[in-house]
Amino acid sequence: MLFDYIQEIQKDVRKLTNEAIVVKLQALEIVLNESITLCYKLKNRAIKEETMQEIQDAKIKSATLTQILRQNQGRVDNVQLAQLNDMAYRAV
Repeated sequence: MLFDYIQEIQKDVRKLTNEAIVVKLQALEIVLNESITLCYKLKNRAIKEETMQEIQDAKIKSATLTQILRQNQGRVDNVQLAQLNDMAYRAV
């Protein structure tokens, strides 16, 4: 999902404002929090730990992306675009 949001930012910044993407990221944060709650119910410890780590990684990336977008009230500059690209391709 994060990769998709970053791609949206890169495609056409004029169509989607940073704030609209932040709202989507907040919705993603809610889903991740619900996933954590469900994860606690898993019986297999190895699967639970792996899933929790993936959720935490996604939360960190989401928070980083939100921070980048909130810092920039207008357009995404080249430095921020490079940071977003780095995050997106690490997630793949």
